[in-house]
Amino acid sequence: MIARFWAAAACAGILSIPVTVNAQVFSGDWTAELKNDIPAPKTAQQKRAEEDILGLQAALRAAVKAKDKAAVEKYYTPDFTMTHGAGAVHNKQVRVDFIAASGGGYEAMTPDVQSIRIISNNAAVSIANNSGNLGGKFTYIRYLIVYAKGNPSEGYKGWREAAAQVTMIPAKDPPAP
Repeated sequence: MIARFWAAAACAGILSIPVTVNAQVFSGDWTAELKNDIPAPKTAQQKRAEEDILGLQAALRAAVKAKDKAAVEKYYTPDFTMTHGAGAVHNKQVRVDFIAASGGGYEAMTPDVQSIRIISNNAAVSIANNSGNLGGKFTYIRYLIVYAKGNPSEGYKGWREAAAQVTMIPAKDPPAP
């Protein structure tokens, strides 16, 4: 009980540190914001892994377009989890069922801008960006996808999606058509 009190007190102390709140608020300039997303240079091995991730994304887009549930399912790890922009959390089966019924979400999109970080020989992260009208409102969409590499016979050359998180950012002023 005492340990919880001190943990809570420490958190309260951390939370009382003054910060510039506006530094964490979308500036309204998507192009300027994306200039802050700067991946490190890649080795030859990392470039090959990046090509595999792009291949996985293309294969998944094709499976989504075809509404091929069996093909879609093989591109996710068994413990896949996704957090949507509105806060809902889905597991692999819920995500696969949604895609098979609707034709997708971020999986069907070709990113406007994307950066891929190769974390290790068996882990990578994609940070992709799109924009468009959702529910009649222009919105910027930023999604982070974690990839895991396993057995080469699984997924696309062993690569599958392990987790995804989507952030929806309403545009202050939609861009001119």
